[in-house]
Amino acid sequence: MIAEKTGWTEKYIMQKVTWESLRRMLADAPAMKKVKPKPKVMEGDELAKILGM
Repeated sequence: MIAEKTGWTEKYIMQKVTWESLRRMLADAPAMKKVKPKPKVMEGDELAKILGM
């Protein structure tokens, strides 16, 4: 993730960047939240079609 965002090579990160700096970069990175999908509400026509009416 850091290599993609900064353009640094993996070798550069492993040899030149301190562990503390990497931890700060990861802590400051934007987080993603999982969003639960809303249940689909069926209308009468759809429900009747599913039930074969």
